[in-house]
Amino acid sequence: MTISQWMNDQVIGPHEYSPEGPFGTSGNFPLPSTKPGQVLIGDNEGAFVFLQYAVPAAITLNQGDFMCWDESFNAVPTSEIQVAGEYPMGTAVGTMFFGGQVPQLQASPVPGSIPGNIWSYTFQPGVYGIWCQRYGISLVNVALLSAASPSATGTLVFPQTTATKNRITFLTTSAATTLNGMPAGTVNTAAFSRTFTGNTVTGSAVITGVNITKFMAKGMAITGSGIPAVSSTQPQTIILDIQGSTVTISNPATATASGVTFTAAKGLTTGNSVTGSNIVTGVPGIAGLYPNQAVTLAGFATPTILGISGKSPSFTLQLSVNSTAGAANGQLTLNTTNNYVEGFLREPMYNTAL
Repeated sequence: MTISQWMNDQVIGPHEYSPEGPFGTSGNFPLPSTKPGQVLIGDNEGAFVFLQYAVPAAITLNQGDFMCWDESFNAVPTSEIQVAGEYPMGTAVGTMFFGGQVPQLQASPVPGSIPGNIWSYTFQPGVYGIWCQRYGISLVNVALLSAASPSATGTLVFPQTTATKNRITFLTTSAATTLNGMPAGTVNTAAFSRTFTGNTVTGSAVITGVNITKFMAKGMAITGSGIPAVSSTQPQTIILDIQGSTVTISNPATATASGVTFTAAKGLTTGNSVTGSNIVTGVPGIAGLYPNQAVTLAGFATPTILGISGKSPSFTLQLSVNSTAGAANGQLTLNTTNNYVEGFLREPMYNTAL
């Protein structure tokens, strides 16, 4: 997994990355443990800032929802702009960060103790201290994705209405003019898939002569000629290792061929489900999968991921609804609209007053 999940500097206080507050109420901190505006650096180029967030009414926010804040480090969700010109050009933008973590292939220990592992938080009225991410790889709440490349659809827009919530939208320039929002800073999302060529040998799990391995990673699903087809007895084939021009996969090839075209994809895997249960077991790879994502899986009506546990080669997913028809090695894919995906933040900000 590539999103930022921890900070190098030790965060002081019992809440760690979880929100602090509401301040001034009985049994809670009268003041935040960190000064608003404090910046910490983390993994995967992550940079985080501590902010104050005044909550007028109860609201649930997820890691990856977009927030904006002013020079006093007072934050609000990007969906709360109510009058034209309310926020000046240069208003900072970033994503909500709770320190949510998922299992990783051959993960190294995370420095320090990071309790909670939360992806959502329900704020009650009051003033809180929160962490937001401004730089590095983050979950981003995105609308109107393209299965091949979310960012290929055009201009980046922050629609400023409650209906659109706290997400960004990639639209064509002409469509962007119909929204009450403006292009803002640099946020981009990586393609879900990567095409490459290589050579297979029947019975071997090693693809040789790979022409390119850029933007590929362990855990990504592999499809192509000679790759075993998914069935009730055959789970999704995934990448286990990448070494120079060779790629090791989880299942041996079924044919010998040269110059075969393959596709490596995130957000594509399989799992086993049982009628009446929301648990999916035997998931071989979780590249690109995180809690709060909307997924498609036969037997489940519009599920989202609640949690991910386990380790390679068998992860377990907890979904938001129960299965109405269990299956072995059902194909799971990400929904391509209104979803949380991996994005790259480069200190985005509003480039005009909103």
